[in-house]
Amino acid sequence: MERAKRLETLGLVAADTLLARWMAEAPATVFEGAQGVLLDEWRGFHPYTTWSRCTADNALGLIAESGVDLEIERVGVLRSHMVRHGAGPLPTETEELRPLLSEHNTLNDWQGQVRYGWFDAVLARYALDVLGGVDVLAITHLDLLRRLRTWKAAAGYQDGPVTRPAVEPIPSL
Repeated sequence: MERAKRLETLGLVAADTLLARWMAEAPATVFEGAQGVLLDEWRGFHPYTTWSRCTADNALGLIAESGVDLEIERVGVLRSHMVRHGAGPLPTETEELRPLLSEHNTLNDWQGQVRYGWFDAVLARYALDVLGGVDVLAITHLDLLRRLRTWKAAAGYQDGPVTRPAVEPIPSL
């Protein structure tokens, strides 16, 4: 505890009261996640997860602890395609997207090869369900679609002779 107080006096960490004051005074406070929900240590697909929580739970916990009464709007962000760094499930993986996207991500020692896939409604729905829904959904990289002759998306998975569709359509988020 003594070390934490020392770090606080050096300005290296924000005190809980400082965060509460910022949230109370600011017109808006944005908490941004750094990883996708499918990498969440509790809700992702093991063993291909990170050692952190990638949902809104941390932000919601900080807001609750602050005691500040805020209007909360949860914004979900998805890409128009799927991306996976290194190993792990990517059902719609395709080499067709690599020439259009590979300039942004390169092979590296800690993440391995970057892989791309078509939009996967099954995984997207799972991620939204894990979050308990969102208030607003933003889809990024839509400009990529103009560069493609055809665009594909997974609405379900083939399991032998049976097609397993994505869960029911989302009536509202």
